[in-house]
Amino acid sequence: AEVERPVAPDGDRPTAVGRPAAPPPALNLEQLTRLTPATRARAESDWRRKLREGVERGDTVWLDTEQDLLISFFKRFRDNIYLVWNYPEGARLREEQGRCLLRIVVSREGAIEDVQLLESSGSRELDDEAARAVRKGQPYGPLPQAYPHPRLNIMAYFNYTLSKGFKYPGRISGE
Repeated sequence: AEVERPVAPDGDRPTAVGRPAAPPPALNLEQLTRLTPATRARAESDWRRKLREGVERGDTVWLDTEQDLLISFFKRFRDNIYLVWNYPEGARLREEQGRCLLRIVVSREGAIEDVQLLESSGSRELDDEAARAVRKGQPYGPLPQAYPHPRLNIMAYFNYTLSKGFKYPGRISGE
């Protein structure tokens, strides 16, 4: 007599012994974009944590690092950017806000070698203005003589916030 096998909760019967189960179907783009905000926030948080863990040593640092060696350089860096950073008029009129993450490569002499967008704010205009301000803010002055690397990679968030009381378009930070 045939033995009755239990039925899986979704109605599928288990596969025969020795045959691997078929993998679940991959999610398509439409399904991925329908992730709940909580799931999306968790995924973004995990991504940022992994990114931060990968930047703890070497020539790449977050702008908010507390390395005494770079404190005065970071002050000049922020001050110079704040002098030239603007909220793009079109983005302001559309009430666009957001936060973008840039990787900025600085030479020993303090010149910008490269600016790379790692995470978009969702607005190309805001992203482009952040990169433009980094380039326009130079020269930043030389890196400290005691800094051991030929260049410095800085990870920096540019946070755009609409507010009538702010002097600047937002805040530049490492988190």
